[in-house]
Amino acid sequence: MPSYNNAARKYADFTDFDEDYDDSMLTRRTAVAPQYRVAGTTARPGMPRPTATMPSPLAGGMPRRATMPNLPSPNITPRGGVNAPSPSARPAARPAANRRQVAAPANSSSTMKLVLFGGAVVCVLVLSYLVVSFAVHTWQTWQDDLTYGRPRITRLMANVGHNEANGAKTLFIAQNINGQISITEYPGGDPTKTRVIVGPQLFGKDKDLVPIKLQTKDVNGDGKDDLIATADDQVLIYINDNGNFRPINDQERANLKTPSQQQDSEATK
Repeated sequence: MPSYNNAARKYADFTDFDEDYDDSMLTRRTAVAPQYRVAGTTARPGMPRPTATMPSPLAGGMPRRATMPNLPSPNITPRGGVNAPSPSARPAARPAANRRQVAAPANSSSTMKLVLFGGAVVCVLVLSYLVVSFAVHTWQTWQDDLTYGRPRITRLMANVGHNEANGAKTLFIAQNINGQISITEYPGGDPTKTRVIVGPQLFGKDKDLVPIKLQTKDVNGDGKDDLIATADDQVLIYINDNGNFRPINDQERANLKTPSQQQDSEATK
């Protein structure tokens, strides 16, 4: 019979065995370890040393190392001289009631959907505004092309007291040529007495497409109709003075009658 190590012989009577203990337990080899071989096998050639025969693991198995129950845990001192804390000295787990509750993250998916929906609405509104603005501008330009042509030309026939002895009215032709406004007057319809009133220069995009609207009205109360030209947001007033039209001065502009005053003066006539 082979002789086993002292630990196996000492604890052979225990029935509680642990397979993991045998793996974690470091065995100390003796100075002269016996050589074992499986029963029924022959020694390797060139090695005539006598060997002890041990039971085959297939015919009953090798006896496992016995577990030593209730052994005190070793007091391990790591490098640095600080002892590891014992299990009893470890702090107890914090009760579940005192644990800090971690707030659940906000639902970012719904927030992202809301942002995307708002962005889509803004894009649709901006696109709709651009489309409507372009459609209105195109429609207005087409209407002005039919009414005033290109370049923009406006005609007006009125009695202003200039060479109208034969009863013919005076012809006014206003033109917008590349943004330059000019008004041509034919007193009494006579082209030999033509007069040209040079207006302002309009600057900006599509200013050459701005139509000029003409009308005659007594604005200073002298009993003679004056000439009023409207181009874009500008109102041009020319005073009928001594058979000609001249631009209104600052004093006359300050003395202009308001619409209510003009209605009162017309009612008293």
